[in-house]
Amino acid sequence: MVDLNATQAAIRAGYSEKTAKVIGSQNLTKVDIQKKISELQLKIQEKTDITAEMVVRELAKIGFANIDDFVTVVEHEMQVPVFGDDPDEAFEPETSIQKIVDIKATSEISKDKISAIASIKQGREGIEVKLHDKVKSLELLGRHLGIFEKDNKQKEVSVNVNLTKDEIKAYDKALEDDV
Repeated sequence: MVDLNATQAAIRAGYSEKTAKVIGSQNLTKVDIQKKISELQLKIQEKTDITAEMVVRELAKIGFANIDDFVTVVEHEMQVPVFGDDPDEAFEPETSIQKIVDIKATSEISKDKISAIASIKQGREGIEVKLHDKVKSLELLGRHLGIFEKDNKQKEVSVNVNLTKDEIKAYDKALEDDV
């Protein structure tokens, strides 16, 4: 539970770095270890008061946010001076329509939409509004909901290797001898 890495957990448990990946993977298939991991995850969830539903809701806010929730492109009529060839002559104003980006005030944006904003900053070119990664959010939601599994034709292969401690030590020794 330190870093959610089975290989590193096996190393911390005293297994060699050479066999830690195999042992870590093997340990994840053991029912008692899976149960303990689930219990610890539940404790962490309760302690932090974060639920899967809350995470999914936040991902949905990001995934389904649209840029027009934050900005509007508006046409703006402007008077542009047009000068003749003679600099002493008066200029004739000409009407020009330009499109500008109008950024909504944060007070105008609903609290549900605000969480989709990664940053707002003022730069030389004006104000920049950056949203969180929409595609990544939708990918995480899709994986959580199992949407992509139907399209994925690859099958997961699980290998269950049961080794005794003596066999593991012999395997470690063989690897060390090879090096």
